[in-house]
Amino acid sequence: MTRCGANILSGLTRNLSRRRIPVTLREPFAKPRVHGNHILGGHALESVNILLAEDETLLLLDFEDALKEAGFVVLAVTSGKKAVEHLKAAESSIAGIVTDIRFAESPSGWDVARIAREIDPEMPVVYISGDSAPDWASQGVPKSIMIEKPFVMSQLIVAISQLLNDRTAGAAALE
Repeated sequence: MTRCGANILSGLTRNLSRRRIPVTLREPFAKPRVHGNHILGGHALESVNILLAEDETLLLLDFEDALKEAGFVVLAVTSGKKAVEHLKAAESSIAGIVTDIRFAESPSGWDVARIAREIDPEMPVVYISGDSAPDWASQGVPKSIMIEKPFVMSQLIVAISQLLNDRTAGAAALE
């Protein structure tokens, strides 16, 4: 579902105002619309691939569904090790990462994000955690976002969209 802008952002300010986590609202990451075999707006259709790393299966499924409904292509994994394997794959086309912090085994979400930034210094990173938020300032990569569990799914969509928009705006400014 690519029409997340109206659905997700309508009423979002009201919902987020009751939460502890401030989120700056911007337009969601815009993807070209396709009608049949035609691309509207004259843009080439590009998938926006998000790597989602979460070791709690029920949460993984919820987060994956929310991201897919927002129009993202999601590669969901249950460990930091699997996330790193996908990041290092030669054919990797990951545009952003959403990662838990604490996994049963190493590497942690902090490590996954650092490895992602070694591969792509501008990789958008959203951390999701129930207990590691206080460590974000010292352990998190720059220009990332931390969302504390529990949260509403719209916060996740807004966070990754904001980082992708910032990256796209930066690239457009350089052209």
